[in-house]
Amino acid sequence: MLSDLGFVYPGETLFLNMESFVGLPLESLFFKWYLESEGESGTLPSNMRLSPSGSAMMVSELRKEQEGVIVCSVYTNLGFLATKKRFLIKEIGKS
Repeated sequence: MLSDLGFVYPGETLFLNMESFVGLPLESLFFKWYLESEGESGTLPSNMRLSPSGSAMMVSELRKEQEGVIVCSVYTNLGFLATKKRFLIKEIGKS
């Protein structure tokens, strides 16, 4: 399912949190965040920081080129995909 984040603006800070979407203990999970356009093997831009558990992401100073979909795939400690959430940044308006 795609979560529409609505209109956002350049320089805005976003907080994306997966804890409420996962019904398993966080310590038994691995969170993989990525830009859908880059694929799971891509690296996150420097303005995207993960929480210590990896279950949340803060995007600071959002950039126009980051329009698109941010994905979080959640894997169990055995390597099975438990769930996936997609966050849509559909338009970055002028401030």
